[in-house]
Amino acid sequence: MIQWDEKFELGIDSIDEQHKKWVSIMNQLFESEGNQTDQSEFIFTQLEQVNAYAKFHFNHEETLFKKYKYANESAHLLLHREWEQELLQYIIDAATGKIPQASVLLKDMEEWLHNHICVEDKKYVEFFKSKGVL
Repeated sequence: MIQWDEKFELGIDSIDEQHKKWVSIMNQLFESEGNQTDQSEFIFTQLEQVNAYAKFHFNHEETLFKKYKYANESAHLLLHREWEQELLQYIIDAATGKIPQASVLLKDMEEWLHNHICVEDKKYVEFFKSKGVL
C-alpha cells in the first residue's frame, strides 16, 4: 500500500486532491490482491483505472502548463509520456496473461509517485502559486 504523506502535498488544492485520488486508485490494486479468482483480469482492470486517472491528472497539469506558459513544460511532459508507456506495458502484459507481480507494481508505482510528486511536481509549485493557482 502507498501511504499518503504530507511530503506529497504541494499546496495546490486541485493537484493535491488528484494525487490523493490517484493513490487511492493505485491502492485498490493491492487491497484486493489475492481475493480475485481471475488475477489477470482483475489486475488488467485495475491498471486500466490507474492509467485512465493518470491521463486525467496529466491533462489537468498540462492544461495549467499551457495556460500559464510554464518554462519547463516539455521536460515534464516527457516524464508523463514515459510513465504512460510504462503503465501501457503493464496493461499489455496483464492482457496477455503475463501477470505483473503486485510487489513489483507497488514498488514501481510508489517510486514513480514519490519521485514525480516530491521532486518533479515540486519544481512548478512556486511558479503556479505566483500565477495565483492554489
